[in-house]
Amino acid sequence: MPTGVYNHHKITVPREVRTCPTCSTIFECRLKSKQKYCNRYCYSRSLVGRSISKETIEKCLATKRTNGTLRPKKRTKKKIAMSVKKHWEEVDKEVRCTNMKGKKRSIPPWNKLLRETRMCANVNCFTTFEVPINSTQRFCSHVCVNTCEEIGRRRGKKISTSAKKLWQDFDYRKKQLKAHLRNKQNKTERLLEEILYELFPGEYKFVGDGQFILAGKCPDFININGQKKIIELFGNYYHSEEITGISEELHEQNRKDLFARYGYQSLIVWEHELKDNSRLTNKLVEFNNV
Repeated sequence: MPTGVYNHHKITVPREVRTCPTCSTIFECRLKSKQKYCNRYCYSRSLVGRSISKETIEKCLATKRTNGTLRPKKRTKKKIAMSVKKHWEEVDKEVRCTNMKGKKRSIPPWNKLLRETRMCANVNCFTTFEVPINSTQRFCSHVCVNTCEEIGRRRGKKISTSAKKLWQDFDYRKKQLKAHLRNKQNKTERLLEEILYELFPGEYKFVGDGQFILAGKCPDFININGQKKIIELFGNYYHSEEITGISEELHEQNRKDLFARYGYQSLIVWEHELKDNSRLTNKLVEFNNV
């Protein structure tokens, strides 16, 4: 129960009387305070779990200054470290040393991290080394790291040579292209398909989803009315000079020459040309009539 009011800078704070659980001294504190012990000495002794002697109780009662609480002395870093060390030594070892199975384990030093033994990640090296648990070290030395990097480079070269041989096979290339190509049309492709259907109904079909692959390339539209004609739609970004590394005119000519080897006539429509409808229709009609 609150016993009085504490005035400090015109603020009233309710206070109450409590008893220390270790030395049974009575002390006063704030009502909302979480203080349980009369001083830090009693609190530290309660953590260890030992009973306090009569001398310490008399000391607490004789030297109390502010409502039964002791003012702790200033401690240096060495004293704090020694007190922490003593605390861990005095705590019951059987409680801390037993794991879930009940087997005892050794207590690590209070000022060191837990360490573990690991096997070197190098396949040809069988050495073991000690590292802290939080460490990301995988190799025993820099020599093993360098050897593993060389092995990785050799493997990469072997994989690249075997992959090149596989990509020369037409059936393998067709399967890979179908797996990586998208199944849906984008907005520009739909717009061009609508224009082609209005101008030449039933003549051109969209095959950009992997239905037709020619020389490792997947054209967008192909003529299905007996003529060997292809219409390609180039995006402004992905077919630009920044991405391809060559000029737009040269990029167009390379694609036309590639399809011409197999006897196909090709027309390339750029994304920005879809905005000018009249000019695009004239271009498509001229290509179809050739």
